[in-house]
Amino acid sequence: MRKYRRLASWLVACLAPVLLSACGFHLRGSASATIPEPMQRLRVTIADSRLAHEPLRVAMRNTLEANTDVLVTDDPAAPVLLLSGEHTDVQVIAVNVTGRASAYTMRYEVKYRVVEPGGRILLPEQSVRLLRDFTFDPVNVLAKEREEQDLKRIMQREATQHIVRRLARYTAPEKPTDAARP
Repeated sequence: MRKYRRLASWLVACLAPVLLSACGFHLRGSASATIPEPMQRLRVTIADSRLAHEPLRVAMRNTLEANTDVLVTDDPAAPVLLLSGEHTDVQVIAVNVTGRASAYTMRYEVKYRVVEPGGRILLPEQSVRLLRDFTFDPVNVLAKEREEQDLKRIMQREATQHIVRRLARYTAPEKPTDAARP
């Protein structure tokens, strides 16, 4: 009886991943995204930035290179993924009995669009907004400041992943056929 139980648990352990993959289930970040043809080569830029290694630009570049088959280039003939309006806001959501802040909400927003070199807009401006809550402990002020910086970096990375998923859903507008023209 014990032998059959072991065999049954082994079969379940082996068949579960096969059955899950057969139904189309996959972890959110486990597969690479397929970006449509007009955006197979992209130049990533930040609006109004003079920095060569802007953290958001580096994060976007890393996400595209790691999760897609897009060639990230500095070629001026490639379409531009223009990131703009990066904004972080922290608001108090709870106070302790002494009236000091004990919990915060961090809001992160970044806007983006894709433009061809000729100025034609492939993807109109859209935004990604993320919210995260975190607590504040007055005893560990330095640790909490570091936590806030880390949280912003994590939110930045999540925003770039949202952008890549949205780029993967892009469909080019259909060109009218000769039969449809009057």
